[in-house]
Amino acid sequence: MKVLRWLDQHFEKTICIILFVLFAAVMILNVIMRYVFSNSLPWATELVLFIFIWFIMFAMSYGFRSGAHVRVDIALGLLPAKGKTAILILGNLMVLGLFIYLFYYGIFLVRDGYVSGMRGLLFRYPVWALYLALPAGTFCSIIRISQNLVAQVKELKG
Repeated sequence: MKVLRWLDQHFEKTICIILFVLFAAVMILNVIMRYVFSNSLPWATELVLFIFIWFIMFAMSYGFRSGAHVRVDIALGLLPAKGKTAILILGNLMVLGLFIYLFYYGIFLVRDGYVSGMRGLLFRYPVWALYLALPAGTFCSIIRISQNLVAQVKELKG
């Protein structure tokens, strides 16, 4: 149970930290190679893009976990507490529908990339591994949005 609690509280944040450190390390290494040794790493840009896409997908889920996404709430401030919660539930349901759609079609994207056998140009990674960021990130976001919805429904009832 402790492992599940830790994963619930720290999973996306830990993944984002690791990916950001890798992202920064590759960028710094490439800058040093380019300006000190006058020879950049040809695969660095492609690797940074790969890492960045994965980072964005997990950061998106972390944003749902921590409530850090930007929203316009000037009109929500005019509503009573239950009305505000009901509007937030409606918004989360719409976002949940979008992420279920993205997850579903992301799986087809991964399958097509796997079947085609395409590989990255310089880094030679399998393209399906890049495409896998979409269903992985949206799956985590679906879990976080669902957690938010459960909490909001409890708030609306209680």
